[in-house]
Amino acid sequence: MIYLTKGQTLFDNPGMVVYDQTGYYDDGSSVICATIHAPEEPVCRYEAKFIAYGNLVYNVTNHEELMEQVLKIDPKSLFGKNNEERAVDKVIENIQTVDSTDTPLDTSEAITNPQQVEDALATSTPPTTDTPITEIIPIENSTTTPPIVTDNISTTTPLTDITF
Repeated sequence: MIYLTKGQTLFDNPGMVVYDQTGYYDDGSSVICATIHAPEEPVCRYEAKFIAYGNLVYNVTNHEELMEQVLKIDPKSLFGKNNEERAVDKVIENIQTVDSTDTPLDTSEAITNPQQVEDALATSTPPTTDTPITEIIPIENSTTTPPIVTDNISTTTPLTDITF
């Protein structure tokens, strides 16, 4: 993702400006550009990554080296990220952590001996489901959906001897 603004000059060509609207573009998105002398007259299209970083994106083939160069130009670059990755980054930025040293755990009731767990399981009784059903709840017709009509249902035999 690359953030471009309307009127922004191209990295390697200061005689051209972005004609399209300000916003985020995919790295390979085609963006309409104009000359700096007539910024309201579109004349060509360039990829968003070329507008932001110039020939660098085509000349450097090693991805790690390219990212290193891009981050020198724009430390907050979203180059190489898609919408989903950008959304995840935003969520991560908004996560507020809690310092666990402020509220110590109450371990007074913690079971520290495995035998205590086994003893507790052996002496506990599982809940019973032997309660008899004493009432039958009638099912009423729905007032929100029409009833299913089965009078006009027909079945057909599949055709097996079709030739083309």
